[in-house]
Amino acid sequence: MKNSLPTLNVSAILENRKITSTRKFQKVNVKFRKFVSFSMLISIFVWGCDSKKEKAQHYINSANMYYAEKNFLAAEKAIDSAFLLDPLNLEIKFVQSKIYDGLDQYEKSIPILRSLEKQNYKLDSVYYFLAGGYFTKGLFYTYKKADPQTEKESLETSLRYFQLSIASNSRYFLSYRGKWMVLHNLKRYDEALITVNEALVLFPDSLDLIYSRGIEKIYLGDNWGALLDLNESINNAKLDSTDLAVAYRFRGNIYFDEDSFDLALADLSQAILQNPKDELAYLTRAEIFKQKGLKEEACADFRKSAELGYVAVYKEMNGYCDDY
Repeated sequence: MKNSLPTLNVSAILENRKITSTRKFQKVNVKFRKFVSFSMLISIFVWGCDSKKEKAQHYINSANMYYAEKNFLAAEKAIDSAFLLDPLNLEIKFVQSKIYDGLDQYEKSIPILRSLEKQNYKLDSVYYFLAGGYFTKGLFYTYKKADPQTEKESLETSLRYFQLSIASNSRYFLSYRGKWMVLHNLKRYDEALITVNEALVLFPDSLDLIYSRGIEKIYLGDNWGALLDLNESINNAKLDSTDLAVAYRFRGNIYFDEDSFDLALADLSQAILQNPKDELAYLTRAEIFKQKGLKEEACADFRKSAELGYVAVYKEMNGYCDDY
């Protein structure tokens, strides 16, 4: 009949719906798989970043350990590995600068520290190491006797940074000692003694400061007061080897000034025993040997002082040590 409704093929309709539904599922499943794959990639990337940071931190810890042991070459190798993993990490840059400072490579440490200063990173410590870098630069020109103006400018810059470090942290012990050393090298002995006494108010039991005070008393003409401070520091036996060497050296200088050559030689030999790299102990001992007419021993010590960096001594050796 023309007006009859068409017969519905229910099976065909259901099959078509099944096919359509399957296609939709396949589309959704493809999208889901893509989403899961992308999420996994992000997770792997983040995990990789975290893993890199963890490895970098491991190298940072190793570098700090080597630095504390004064094994600066091993520390440099460790921190370079950390830098490759996490080059934007400010802590890595700071440790790098400390290691360069330990290696006396101020030309490398100063630019890094200036960058950290601009980013306000650990300013008290950054100022301290900046001061140390400029101090090392100043000493370089002191020993080379090459450029007195650069020497003075470097030491003045060092002093300014030590003062900034103390202003940032009034209990930064090492900055007080650094400020004292700069003032001493600038021959501002009155100010150096004032700095030591100010520090002793904060750190009254510090033998480092007591022997530092003794050194300044020598330069201010108070040898008796200097001996009291140096004796206290040496007899206490709590100074580290480098500081103990300095204390022995300056006490030896006092004995030398008083023409007590044997006592002076004993102290200077102790200084060298405590710190075999103390070029000034070799220099003073050479002068005593020269006074005693022991030319061979004197020239050996002059030469050792020069090898350790005090090249200005070559002028002293010219003519005197030609046969040795």
